[in-house]
Amino acid sequence: MKSPHFWSSVSPALVSALLVGASFIPHFGVAGPKDPLPNYNEVFRPDGTVRLHYQGIYETYQKLSPSKRKELLRKSKKLFSGDNQLNLLPRVLTQPEADELKAGVKQRATALKMFFADHYSGKKTYLENSRLKPEFVNQIIARHGDQAWEGRVTPEVVNWLYGPDILRLPNGKFAIVEDNFGSLGGLGDLEKAPQALFELIPEYSKHLEVPNPVLFYQRLANRYKERAKPFGSEKVVLLQHIDKYQDDKEGKRLTKLMDRFEVETVTFDYTTGRPANTAKTLVVKEDGVYLVTKAAKRTKRPRLEKIGYVFIQGEITDIDSKSPGVRRIRLIKVFNDYLDQFKAKADPRVSAMILANSLGKPFDLEDAERLYEETVKKQWNHYYAKTDDAGVPGLLTAILKGKVGGNYTPGLGFVEDKEFYIAVPELIRYYLHQEPILENIETGSFRTFDHHVAKFDEAAFANVFKNLDQYVIKGVSGMGGAEVWIGPKLDKKGIEDLKVMVRENPSLFIFQKYLPLSQMEGDLVDLRFMADVGPKTGDVLLAEAPWGRASPMKGSGKVNISSGGSETSVFIRNNIDLNCQQNLH
Repeated sequence: MKSPHFWSSVSPALVSALLVGASFIPHFGVAGPKDPLPNYNEVFRPDGTVRLHYQGIYETYQKLSPSKRKELLRKSKKLFSGDNQLNLLPRVLTQPEADELKAGVKQRATALKMFFADHYSGKKTYLENSRLKPEFVNQIIARHGDQAWEGRVTPEVVNWLYGPDILRLPNGKFAIVEDNFGSLGGLGDLEKAPQALFELIPEYSKHLEVPNPVLFYQRLANRYKERAKPFGSEKVVLLQHIDKYQDDKEGKRLTKLMDRFEVETVTFDYTTGRPANTAKTLVVKEDGVYLVTKAAKRTKRPRLEKIGYVFIQGEITDIDSKSPGVRRIRLIKVFNDYLDQFKAKADPRVSAMILANSLGKPFDLEDAERLYEETVKKQWNHYYAKTDDAGVPGLLTAILKGKVGGNYTPGLGFVEDKEFYIAVPELIRYYLHQEPILENIETGSFRTFDHHVAKFDEAAFANVFKNLDQYVIKGVSGMGGAEVWIGPKLDKKGIEDLKVMVRENPSLFIFQKYLPLSQMEGDLVDLRFMADVGPKTGDVLLAEAPWGRASPMKGSGKVNISSGGSETSVFIRNNIDLNCQQNLH
């Protein structure tokens, strides 16, 4: 999971500052005693009256006694197979709000698609007139290890599942806080969340229209089948981790959903070259990719069926360990985990190499392999260091060579970086000649550029740590609430440890103002809008409604299920008089 938070828009001046040196990013929503602005209340107007689109809904919720709420929360967790609880108060959007969110997500996805086409065509027109500085882009690509995909990814094959995280600011406006690609948390629960809420509290159906989230999955399956045809088969398979490596049961819920539309599920093991012990596996052959189904009887041969498209739910680094483009990414992960594990005892050569790489000076792959053999391998056995056939050997190469289609093109991961995020509004202006419908959150970096060379920004560092109670610090690649340090919640030792980390690798950290996001009955809330971005520019399919999360305001301050949050059913209420819209805020 990934999550959010802070201001309302990024000015052209700030964008210019980014492109020359300073940079900005997203962050997890936080709340605290020193928040300069109040949290936007999703349910109540400032005068304390219930917002029009929550009328009837909040009254139903309010009738639930404390004991009844506890009982229903326990039941909700059972309905989600023990994964997490469901918030008993739904998140409700008006139709105009939903339309704005859909338009904003589609606009952003289209601009990103055009950026990828520009980048992988080799033209890179985004570098003209310093819209983006090459050192800015190259540094981000280097720290993610994505440079190996250049020359191998063609613009025509680029497509992905997109799920940006969205929050509401104190002024009532929505903002994007993260761009999430590929394996998206919440994708398997668009049907389950509203279904469970109506089962728990049937009275809500008097006020809320029953959504049809299954329509998104049906359309997704149909789109994938169409994309499969050029590869000699309409067969689509869903590729997921084996159960052992799934954090929850959401993967099983997604399997059941896609099975309705004749999309079979195949699992893989990203830690070993041994095939997953399942009835179905994928095998890459010279003429394409095949689904291998074990025969019921040992005397019979397994059945082979050519497939045309793979619905990937997993990270690129996990899918195919044999791919040349993946090896560099895996080694970066190995070295970073090694440094985190051994800290002061780690070999200083590894630290120096990773630091240089994060500053835009990519390591030589042969040198890195040799250093791994001399140092890390003797102290630690990391599964990502293996060079055997983990995952589905040859799958990524097959996708790039046009032997099969896939919904998560390699080489897109660097755009998820929290430092690249800030450039997206400028990309919208450049490629679409439009102003962003959904703006970014303003953020700063601990590094700057001096004559095209990344440098530690001493002034920014001093200011942030002098006023740490006003800031949140994040790692640029943190997920699921990881690598988030909320200034007012840090003790003295935590602050000193953080100072050391930031000084050692300033390019890997950003800072953000400590400001509130919207709340609903004591919970901080955010949204994630799922979308399928097709190979053709502008071809974006959005879910009928977003997926939502909530976390207690008194908790960690992070809106993230893995950090103690809950799922939230999201409804779009379109049966109210739009002439009363001014009363909603």
